[in-house]
Amino acid sequence: MKIKRLTEKTINRIAAGEVIERPLSVIKELVENSIDAGAKNIVIEIERGGRNLIIITDDGEGITKDDLLLAIERHATSKLSEDDICNINFHGFRGEALPSIASVSRMKIASRHITKDEAWQIEVLGGEVQNLTPAGLKQGTVVEVRDLFYFTPNRLKFLKSESSEISVCTDLINRFALCHCHISFKFISDGRVILNYKPNQTDLSGEDTRVGDILGADFLKNSVKVSFSRDYLSFKGYTSLPTYSRKTSVNYLTYVNRRIIKDKFFIGAVKAAYNGLIPHDRYPMIALFLEIDPYEVDVNVHPTKAEVRFKDENFIRGIIISEIRKAIAQASAPQASGEINPPKLYHSRINFIPPRPIVQSSLNINRFVDEKPQAKTFSNNFNSEVSTSQIHDSITDSFRSVSVKVMENEPKEKIEETNTDSFPLGFAKCQINNTFIISESKDGFIIVDQHAAHERLVLEKMKKAMQENKVKTQPLLVPEVVEVGAAMAEKILEFSFNLRKFGIVIERNGLSQILVREVPYLLGKLDIRSFIFDLADNISEYNTITNLDEKLDEICGNIACHSSIRAGRKLSVEEMNAILREMENTPFSSQCNHGRPTFRKLTLKELHNMFERT
Repeated sequence: MKIKRLTEKTINRIAAGEVIERPLSVIKELVENSIDAGAKNIVIEIERGGRNLIIITDDGEGITKDDLLLAIERHATSKLSEDDICNINFHGFRGEALPSIASVSRMKIASRHITKDEAWQIEVLGGEVQNLTPAGLKQGTVVEVRDLFYFTPNRLKFLKSESSEISVCTDLINRFALCHCHISFKFISDGRVILNYKPNQTDLSGEDTRVGDILGADFLKNSVKVSFSRDYLSFKGYTSLPTYSRKTSVNYLTYVNRRIIKDKFFIGAVKAAYNGLIPHDRYPMIALFLEIDPYEVDVNVHPTKAEVRFKDENFIRGIIISEIRKAIAQASAPQASGEINPPKLYHSRINFIPPRPIVQSSLNINRFVDEKPQAKTFSNNFNSEVSTSQIHDSITDSFRSVSVKVMENEPKEKIEETNTDSFPLGFAKCQINNTFIISESKDGFIIVDQHAAHERLVLEKMKKAMQENKVKTQPLLVPEVVEVGAAMAEKILEFSFNLRKFGIVIERNGLSQILVREVPYLLGKLDIRSFIFDLADNISEYNTITNLDEKLDEICGNIACHSSIRAGRKLSVEEMNAILREMENTPFSSQCNHGRPTFRKLTLKELHNMFERT
């Protein structure tokens, strides 16, 4: 078959397939142009989900008569020069959007430049200019797109229903409005106003901004602010508390230099930040606005510019994770409850020895401290569960360590009254149904789920042992040899020091093999070969060992759940206060390992309202 050159019209229609997939794509490209033009007011109108008509009106800088003709030519742009390819500060820069849209529709562009007294209008049919005429228009631009995919009708078959197209367009405009609070956005569908956002003077200043308007007041009440600034990187935003999660990641609203980004990089970083705080099948809500030096990020890696690449992904990922966890930890810490008189506890010398074991299963935190374990081999099927028969000592030791902080000094005949600013969770009064601890504070009372609370305490103790490199390892009687290839073997060995922190001891065995000598005792029965292959895949994709970290966190969480005080266990006042004091000094103690709340507070004001007291 003879090779021939494609016509310009055909080239544009092929290119349009990458850029213009549906009405949403048209709106995204045109609204980005309006934002780049400095518009303060943007109106989006559609008919039949955008199939029949899309009109974008703005009051931006406008386009001159001569530039109107250039605007519909491929790779013609006013936003980029040869020296700026690594310093892109605009949303659009390729010069592809208008010619791509024009090649598959009937398009009109009317515009009046800020420096001109007259407006001009150009009509384009299937990529061919029909005429250029004067128009009556104030400063700004109006782009009208009719009969989308008229010249490529096969694309119409792949569009969703009108309601679906309207829904995704609404979501897109919400995302634009969220990161451009100084711009007014109005969205009209079939003559009905769907969205109408007035401009705000400041971004992210509280409930009076669009965060509450778009994500809801309920989100604001159940979220915390996160912010960071250093050198070439800064970000700010809101992230939900672990107790406020969703079934999908659709509520990840992430931006880079005010550009809407939907990238697995952010999904992974945010998910990692919530590791151990919410169930693995749940996702937080987050609005994160990242500002970075344009030289440190490549925005030209995706046809629709929905993804970016950072020069130092590991650094940025680590900062995002640490700052989110820090914000959550601060918000999760119990707030001071004010001054009350703590209960007068009279007791003789107290040696905290429960009358019976606290839980049926057993656990000793010392289990995670490095000792010389007996060697054992592993079966070929992976099982992350650790049986209770493997856990030798009682959880009583763990719980006793909680209590000793309260009773560590020589007991006195009477505990003196203190200022409870140091005790935000107040002091225990009673236990309900052997399940809930009731404590009193100055401005109300607090209800604590004893199992959920102790579950978090145990998990954090276990994780601390891991962080201090005291994880017990299990030597293999016969070291496992795993063939992974020369390149991957080299990559895995780069992480050998990090892997030791998790109890994995590896060595090189030839050019392309890894020799596994020790694995974490926590992993129980393990298919070593599959484990190493999973590790290799994880390193290859993310250049980190995050999945292993998450796996061990998951195992620790399961152990903590089964090794904590159960509902139905009767506790003394001393035991209940010991839990409260430990909660006050434990990160993330306001939610259990599964994201459920560990305590609720009812204030005196709320009580008065309940009983209609004035």
